[in-house]
Amino acid sequence: MLFCSAHVRLAAILLTAGTAHAQLIRADSATTTSAFSAGFAAANTINGSGLPANFTLTDQHADYANGNHWTTNTGRTLGESITWTFNTAQTLGGIHIWNHRSNSIANNPFYEIVRFDLILFDGANGAGSTLATFTDVPLQPNIAVAETIPFTVTANVRSARLVVRETQNNNFSAFTGLAEVAFAPCLPITPGAPIASTSICRTGSITMTARPGGSGQASYVWQWRDLGATTWVTITDGPNFGDNPGEAAFDATGATTNAITFSLVTGSPRKEVRALLTNPCGTAESNIAFLDLEQCDCIDFNNNGVFPEDQDVIDFLNVLAGGDCGACSDIDFNNNGVFPEDQDVIDFFATLAGSACG
Repeated sequence: MLFCSAHVRLAAILLTAGTAHAQLIRADSATTTSAFSAGFAAANTINGSGLPANFTLTDQHADYANGNHWTTNTGRTLGESITWTFNTAQTLGGIHIWNHRSNSIANNPFYEIVRFDLILFDGANGAGSTLATFTDVPLQPNIAVAETIPFTVTANVRSARLVVRETQNNNFSAFTGLAEVAFAPCLPITPGAPIASTSICRTGSITMTARPGGSGQASYVWQWRDLGATTWVTITDGPNFGDNPGEAAFDATGATTNAITFSLVTGSPRKEVRALLTNPCGTAESNIAFLDLEQCDCIDFNNNGVFPEDQDVIDFLNVLAGGDCGACSDIDFNNNGVFPEDQDVIDFFATLAGSACG
């Protein structure tokens, strides 16, 4: 999930890899619009209270207690803010947040922030010019470790302000706050969710999507290779052909975006596909997905984008019995102009079993 300009929405990514304390960027001071008492001051979010020495992102923060949390005053939740200041200007590309460790010490323990704005300034304590504003950032409640949220890499940051927009339990809580906060200069690109393997018939198209995480805007290079090959070929918009004359080809659109769409040109290409994802911190490879573009007629008779499935078999047998095919593709799998016939049945069930239908 990547963000390239001010006033954009962020999506949170929970990282599992720990980061040493020395690698975390810590603010030098913190101020807030509201604090329950001196024991629940803003400084508790940057002094390591409630965490072990040399803590990492996977260390659990201690439960809510005097001296280890920032908590707002009674009835002060939405619109309250906390501002962190750096003595030296920083380049920032992410924030690590240990959310409030609410417990049963109050009548309503749902203190956690679940949505906020983050504003970066070039002056101390929120002064000077606004460098970037990230709105409606989601934050997970009820987790003890840090949640890491990437944003556009921003230079010359002297202060960062978090503004509360929503608390757990539909803002019913009379309090809110945080346990600990640190920042990151640039979060490396991560592959994100696996790209799904897929098949498609000759009359349709299919889209593969990459959803990487990390700081800043990502760029995309999609590649294919034949099964068993070792060399990857960069995919371009338009027809993509193999090295040999007459080799199967496919059309592609969106070859430099996070979502690439394939359609068949000739033959029945079966390819492996991956995406190379690059952000300001580096490059990562997605998983390798399998792309099967069939020249034969599609067996997705109910046109729901899922095939083969039980309903496709039911619809196929209905057509064999003389029923109306409706909007579905014909069942002339061997393309000889005669259907239904025995070979069409053989080809259909061969396709169900995973064989190419030719």
